[in-house]
Amino acid sequence: MQDYNASIEMKVQEPDKDGFTIVSFKGELDKAGLDVVKEELNKLAEEFDSKYLVFDFSELNFINSEGIGFLMTIHYRLTKREKELIVVGAAEHVYDVLKVIGLLSVMKHFKTIEEFRASLS
Repeated sequence: MQDYNASIEMKVQEPDKDGFTIVSFKGELDKAGLDVVKEELNKLAEEFDSKYLVFDFSELNFINSEGIGFLMTIHYRLTKREKELIVVGAAEHVYDVLKVIGLLSVMKHFKTIEEFRASLS
């Protein structure tokens, strides 16, 4: 039996001039991937003090139920503190999954970072 290696990269950008932080994901947000990024994301959500936390999914290839559950947890924790989790750039198959389970009805989503920026003005 072969061990499963996580296939995820995550990059957290410094808050930008518009007051939001972008977290970019590349790869798969499944159990193994979540194990890699969960601690850092929990810390980020806890210490986050801007209005918007933006998850850039433009290079996310896959998300499973554990990844979705964790997104909901982050969303809930931020909402309690009057902050928002924003999803941008989800590939069609990732977007479809998020839509079917109803996640996109409770959080804002945009095709691009630029579209999100434009919504702020």
